[in-house]
Amino acid sequence: KVSGESLARVIRYAIERQRAEVELRRSEEHFRTLIENSSDVITIVASDGTIRYQSPSLERILGYPPQELIGKIIFDYVHPDDLAKAMEAFVGALQHAGVPASVEARFRHKDGSWRIFEAVGKVLTNEAGEMSIVMNSRDITERKRIENALRESEERYRRLVELSPDAISLTNLDGITVMCNQQKAALFGFESPAELIGRNALDLIAPEDRPHAIGNVQKYLDGFEGGREYTFLKKDGSRFLA
Repeated sequence: KVSGESLARVIRYAIERQRAEVELRRSEEHFRTLIENSSDVITIVASDGTIRYQSPSLERILGYPPQELIGKIIFDYVHPDDLAKAMEAFVGALQHAGVPASVEARFRHKDGSWRIFEAVGKVLTNEAGEMSIVMNSRDITERKRIENALRESEERYRRLVELSPDAISLTNLDGITVMCNQQKAALFGFESPAELIGRNALDLIAPEDRPHAIGNVQKYLDGFEGGREYTFLKKDGSRFLA
């Protein structure tokens, strides 16, 4: 015969277990939603390089249905020129469990093109002591394209400045010279642009003209296109008007 108290405990246990199962399902569903909508590709790779898991985002980003790569060797999809550093990062992660390893490498899209990925991997050990690596990979192809285009643009601008017959310099908002060409250095009696880098542009203006120069800075920032003559100082202290 079951007492009322024992029956109450059984009922409480059943209710708590049911509640725990509901929370677990909610947690799993939440996790699954995050994985499926993540902008990252999540991959689990065995210690021998075999792909054990691919998140659903793989198909959206690289064109492969996740199941297509399960059981494949991940390094077969890495660009040959990036293979050495990718394998080095992989081995390093296995040898230093707990320490994330990162690498940039090109990964082959299903259409045959190459995408640049930034991957971070960390060792995961199961109950049997088997090691695998959980990788979070992000497609940075567009970011790298923009960075390269920006570098090329800056290089073209720098070459135009260097080759210009005019004296040209660039200062930051504090008036510190961050770039100038040889013509500017020669005009002020310096041997090389390096002597002007880091110097305040006001140091090259005669003291009596500095207040006017400071007052005109805001006008230039507001789009004022007019000019003004100043008395400038050369390296040797001599003056000239420009």
